[in-house]
Amino acid sequence: MTLSESAARELAQLLDGARACDLAPELVRQALQALIKAEASAALVADRHECTSKRLGCCNGSR
Repeated sequence: MTLSESAARELAQLLDGARACDLAPELVRQALQALIKAEASAALVADRHECTSKRLGCCNGSR
């Protein structure tokens, strides 16, 4: 799993003098978001903004 630049900056800010009780909710949020993105990519047979002939749908809920 790779972090985007903005996510890496957010995480660095949290780590700067943060306690575990402050850091845990953000880590859980980021981990869940990564899982949701991975599940959506697997269900669509394509990554976000990727156009392929095998793509099964759209991420915005339209059909």
